[in-house]
Amino acid sequence: MKNLIVLACAIVVSISTPSSAQWFHDGAPVPDSHWSKYKDGFGAALFLTVGYEAVVEGWNSAPNPDLPTIEKAVRGTPVSAMVVFIGCADGEAGTCAVRADYRLRLPEGAVVAEMADVEIWDQKGQPSALAVELGVECMSLTIPPHAPLGKLRFEATVRDRNAEVVLELFQELEIIAGGD
Repeated sequence: MKNLIVLACAIVVSISTPSSAQWFHDGAPVPDSHWSKYKDGFGAALFLTVGYEAVVEGWNSAPNPDLPTIEKAVRGTPVSAMVVFIGCADGEAGTCAVRADYRLRLPEGAVVAEMADVEIWDQKGQPSALAVELGVECMSLTIPPHAPLGKLRFEATVRDRNAEVVLELFQELEIIAGGD
């Protein structure tokens, strides 16, 4: 994938959204899936979206923000992979230590972009145990004009270093021809 542009999103988010100490939907616990997992008090979910800045603005301005996600994109679309989390553990300094490794794979499995040891929530106080928090950094890229059609796989290995919990997450994005 020549000319793939990968950017680190580094917009600090300071508002939390009320939730519970586990992922729930309509009052029932949500089972783990490829994009969302919970273990030993720590949960993380990986989302794909367009317009990262607008997502952050909405997250900061609404008590129950919408997190618009995508499953398909045309070539030339800017896409961001972002992590939300719940329940990070306090370390000795009273701060969280949540970091991630992002990878992007082509349909045949080759890794074409990587970002290692990206801050999700590190050296910051623990959000409320009942809060879902948007990670500080994400992986953003623009789908090149001649990218192969098919499914790209965004992966995130999310680590709560204080709790020694590692969650492997992925989302697939189908690249479609659109109007070319």
